[in-house]
Amino acid sequence: MKKWAKNLTFRILVIVLFTGFVGVLGICILIGNLESFRYDYQKRISVDYEHRQRMDEISKLLYKHQAITARHINTTSTEEKEELVGEIKELGAELKEKVIAFGETIRGKKKEKLYHTFYSNTLNYLRIAKTVLTLSSNGDVKTASYYLTNEMAAFLVTIDQNADEMQQITGKEFMKSKEHMNHNIFVAKVCSVICFSAIAVAIFFCVFICFRILSQVEQYRKQLEAEVEEKTQELLEHNRTIMEMQNNTVIGMATLIESRDGETGEHIQRTSSYVELLAHVAKDAGYHPEILNDDYIELLVKAAPMHDIGKISVPDRILKKPGRLTTEEFEIMKTHAAKGGELVKDVLSGVGEEEYIRIAADVASYHHEKWNGSGYPKGLQGEGIPLGARIMAVADVFDALVSRRCYKEPMPLTQAFDIIEADAGSHFDPTLARLFLEHKEEVEKIAFRQ
Repeated sequence: MKKWAKNLTFRILVIVLFTGFVGVLGICILIGNLESFRYDYQKRISVDYEHRQRMDEISKLLYKHQAITARHINTTSTEEKEELVGEIKELGAELKEKVIAFGETIRGKKKEKLYHTFYSNTLNYLRIAKTVLTLSSNGDVKTASYYLTNEMAAFLVTIDQNADEMQQITGKEFMKSKEHMNHNIFVAKVCSVICFSAIAVAIFFCVFICFRILSQVEQYRKQLEAEVEEKTQELLEHNRTIMEMQNNTVIGMATLIESRDGETGEHIQRTSSYVELLAHVAKDAGYHPEILNDDYIELLVKAAPMHDIGKISVPDRILKKPGRLTTEEFEIMKTHAAKGGELVKDVLSGVGEEEYIRIAADVASYHHEKWNGSGYPKGLQGEGIPLGARIMAVADVFDALVSRRCYKEPMPLTQAFDIIEADAGSHFDPTLARLFLEHKEEVEKIAFRQ
């Protein structure tokens, strides 16, 4: 009996020691695996951040390249054109170099295939840009402007779509890696509890080690969540930067088009200010509350510079004619409204949000429609005319009246206000015309900026 008890004690001791050994061994394995998991995940974060940063640099270079090309078309100075040509060539070389360097970091069949498309579209963009530069240098501004606002813009849209697809693929890989990491953390937690139980039976000091592992697991989780949150904020900032660049490009294009008939961009600034003032006044007055809110007004103000983009299709002999247009010439001039709506949809398709594109297309297409149905291009009347276009009509006509044009001198403000009042209910939405006239002081402040 004593011998059996002695053997039992020894056996228990052996079991306890073995359990402790297994627990210690499990702890060592868990620590090693956690370090490996953390290293792999941090490496994934680093690669993802590098890809986003490279794509951001390439995108900025593309829009900078397009903006400088637009300047080359717009300027009449030979010296400035030569300087811009050198700058454009340097940007093109840098852009190509960065795209090639970006390709060297790409791994995976899907991303490599998408990169080849991205690379091809970039080369095609640079090829069209070279053609635009040649046309601009030869003085063919109209054709150069067409290629800039259509061909080059189309490739920019495609390149942005390629970049978005690349980010989506990278994001999916990132999420898969995160799920794998969370699974490993879960397994690590379960294993650490088992090891804790085994060590608690054998040796008290293992309890401390297990608690440290659990603490490290939680610390790693919080650290990784913080890193993901940081990268998410960087991505949001990147998207805001791209949207700002796109908005600046739109304004630049509109300014370029306005400059053809003698304007320097001030018409765009003033009409946008009138639109913003009238839209807020109408909102405060409770006019169409189902439409007029802060988000709609913000998009409408951003869309206002696009109202005359269709003038790019009107010949200079008509656009710059100092005298009264003939009936035939006026019919050609009227086509700019419908053409403007089509251009907005073509240029902004896939780039801006759908609501912005819709508002911009309405403003460009229908700002020459009249309340009584005698306007163009479709002869819409009353509430059938989109609200944004009705607001734009008041702003555009008023600024045209008080501004100097190639075919007339500026009209006094009082006379322009009288015309707005007289045409309320025939040309203009009567409610909007009344609200506009009730805020003459604010309108005059905007008008006196010219």
